[in-house]
Amino acid sequence: MEVCQRRERYKIRGVAAQPVSTTFDPRLVTQYAEATELVGVEETRDELIKILMGGDEVSKVEDKIVSIVGFGGLGKTTLADAVYEKIRSQFDCSAFVSVSQNPHMEKLFQDMFYQLAKRNNARINVIYEIREFLQSKRHDHSR
Repeated sequence: MEVCQRRERYKIRGVAAQPVSTTFDPRLVTQYAEATELVGVEETRDELIKILMGGDEVSKVEDKIVSIVGFGGLGKTTLADAVYEKIRSQFDCSAFVSVSQNPHMEKLFQDMFYQLAKRNNARINVIYEIREFLQSKRHDHSR
């Protein structure tokens, strides 16, 4: 999909500053590893946090989208999660969803909703949620 199509789709307004280039060491081949296990992730994480939270021209823009791109296995998701874990407490609500090349949008929004709707962003207990839902259906004979 072309960049301009994505801009239109997500209604991205003009760019406030020149794009910021951040390199990520390709030797850090891992997926969903703990960020503490990765060597050098702190510097890149902190640079992304600076872009998102303040300290440069890009951070002055109200709506921000930061893309983390690279070959599979470089640690993009791990880096994004490290940033998320570091700054999520500064927001009223938060959710972390990983989007694959061919995402199942309904599941993606469902995961996001559950994370946003739960108090203190606690992990959802799917069995409890299903039981609650079915329990209400047992007592609802009006249908």
